[in-house]
Amino acid sequence: MPLYFYMPGAEIERIGNVRLADDVRVSAGPRVLLEKLAKRIEKAIPEVTVVDPIFFRDAVFPDGGWWLEELMETERCERISQELGIRFLVLVGAGFYQVRADMGFVLPGLGAMTSRETAVLSAVVIDLEKNAPVCRLRSESEGTDLYLNFYIFVGMGAGLVIPSVERGVANALTEVLLESTGGAPARVALMGAEASGDPFVAYEGAPITVGRDAAVAEMINRLAETESEFVPGTTSRDEIRRLLGDPMASHAGLGVEVYRFTASAESRTRPLLLWWNFRTKDREERSYAGYLLVAYDAAGKAIDVQRAIIAADVDSNEDVGVDFTGRSGTWMYDYDFESFATSSVRGFRLEVRHVGQNTEERLYTEPEGVLVLEKGEWVAEASVEPAGDEPP
Repeated sequence: MPLYFYMPGAEIERIGNVRLADDVRVSAGPRVLLEKLAKRIEKAIPEVTVVDPIFFRDAVFPDGGWWLEELMETERCERISQELGIRFLVLVGAGFYQVRADMGFVLPGLGAMTSRETAVLSAVVIDLEKNAPVCRLRSESEGTDLYLNFYIFVGMGAGLVIPSVERGVANALTEVLLESTGGAPARVALMGAEASGDPFVAYEGAPITVGRDAAVAEMINRLAETESEFVPGTTSRDEIRRLLGDPMASHAGLGVEVYRFTASAESRTRPLLLWWNFRTKDREERSYAGYLLVAYDAAGKAIDVQRAIIAADVDSNEDVGVDFTGRSGTWMYDYDFESFATSSVRGFRLEVRHVGQNTEERLYTEPEGVLVLEKGEWVAEASVEPAGDEPP
């Protein structure tokens, strides 16, 4: 059975603006992966010493818990830096592997198929002396697997996408640490990051994305970042507009704005002929829409914000073919959003829904329930002033 393997390249992305989910825990595993990365870093930079993950975990979290939020407290960060002499914390997480059948045929005694593999691995570097993230690194690699069968003859080929992204992250970490230390001796803690979803996206439960899904994650993160940085009575209308651009709808008299964003997750498959199944669909797309509802006081300061995200009603459980690798794969559209959502702030309620691939928006005053905005247009009732502050 002839076999061949090759190492595809990895695409490395360096992101300066780091946003972390609220439910991140610091872990001493996956131990094998951490050891591989540590060996590569120490080999490339002899001046850097990677401390044992168990030692770091027990020293920083003597009472357990392992929450990153607790580690990033100023006093604890200073103790780690001064008493333990550890300058940098590297968190490795957001690992993802996807496999799907692209095209081919399988008949009794005869078969030829290719499948596409994608692997993603991310890491965040934190400067403990400054108590601030340095950057986020994201490595993504794609490869094609080949399966051939002619009665008793079988040929297979595979791209080593997982080793590729591991090497990509290690090389990128080496560059960042060299830049940050200038070649001076430094102690580094290399740990795992665990969360309900991608730990390096400011939205709990956010999926780890690949390829054409990335635009959806970017939209989610943008809305979540704006919401997390909001300070009631301090964040101004101009600050929110600098982050998000112009709103979909704005009413100075009512003191309310609605922001709307759209993104698509896209999947592509090519003809697949199995003796028990035949599929010809080439492309499927799911649309997402994200909203941010903002209420303002008379001075133009935001007093309340809330987001809502909806997904077009597209079946995400379509059969994607046979996985001959024996490894578990993940399909696109792994987002837990419904086609209808509401968002409420002080004095207003926004209802949004997907109808097919189109969106509908309705904004009501609360508690009166007066409709003031429909499908992006202010209606006659919008002249009604809610109780409270004078309009800005």
